Amino acid sequence: HVQSIIAEEASAYERWLRSLSVVDTISDLRQYADILRQQELVRAMRQLSPSLSEREEAAVRELTTRLVNKLLHTPMLRLKDAAVQGQGHLYAEAIRYLFDLEGKANEASYDRNEGQQTGYDTDTPGNRAITTVLAELADNH
Repeated sequence: HVQSIIAEEASAYERWLRSLSVVDTISDLRQYADILRQQELVRAMRQLSPSLSEREEAAVRELTTRLVNKLLHTPMLRLKDAAVQGQGHLYAEAIRYLFDLEGKANEASYDRNEGQQTGYDTDTPGNRAITTVLAELADNH
């Protein structure tokens, strides 16, 4: 009985260790998505703010947060499951490629209240990708 408990715990620990292989990708993608969310939120609020009450502004902010969370939820669960199965590196590479997350998105800092980027170190690939996307968004609007 003791040996089966030890075997179960060792297996659980091994699964947990494997899941750690995708933590950086999950964190970077969430950070990247949040930066984009805040940029679009700032744009929308500039257009809508005079006509929205504080309650309505809060509802719009909540809507953007929920939408990002719902869009990322299932892919992140599947990425974690793939990591537990020993395939996380393949999916993490694909996500990093598809979203151009070459560097760590968490190196980019921004003012959460205004959604403005500050202190970008443009020498990192991840920050260059984020800066490029944000510049393209600004040019298109």
